[in-house]
Amino acid sequence: VSSRTLTNSPRRYYVTMSLASNAPQDAQFTLGIATTGHVGLENPVDTVVFVSSPVVSSTVTVIFNNTLTTAFVDETPPSYTQGDRATVLRATMTVDAGAAQVNRFTLRLTGTGQSSDVSTVEVWRDVTVDGKGLLPQLDQRIGTAAFSGGLATVVVATQSLSAGTTNVLFLAYVLNPAASPGVSLGARLLTGDVAVGNSG
Repeated sequence: VSSRTLTNSPRRYYVTMSLASNAPQDAQFTLGIATTGHVGLENPVDTVVFVSSPVVSSTVTVIFNNTLTTAFVDETPPSYTQGDRATVLRATMTVDAGAAQVNRFTLRLTGTGQSSDVSTVEVWRDVTVDGKGLLPQLDQRIGTAAFSGGLATVVVATQSLSAGTTNVLFLAYVLNPAASPGVSLGARLLTGDVAVGNSG
């Protein structure tokens, strides 16, 4: 760098870097200055003192910008039985690059029923991805919640979705054993109701 004149007034400098376009996903690195000898001074009789040594940045992980595509299929049954579990939506998820993490769903109750007609909202991961419906004896339940005011926010065990793979989740209701007869119960999600993080 070109020389800079410093006085007894504090001055702040930043160390920056440019990431290569082909940097591999999940690569990690730090930036640091190991010793005061790595800071050059124009006047050789001046000295450098570090408040703490060595100077090291936090660990940085390379991530990709990606798009998570979710296709929902309505699997609401023609009728419910009080106390039973029923799938209402199937979510098929793919990511175009790197990996994304899904960690929350917000479901909105539709139909003529009330929040109290649904005991539990569940999210299940289709373990076999075989095109079949929810099989509790084989699939994995990853989150549950209850409706309140027609909304259920289901925080799920974080699901890491990688590019090139297809992931299927089931959204299900467990009906209240005392659910009102004759009412209809459905679900919908709006933009932003699937919460994701970028893991790469």
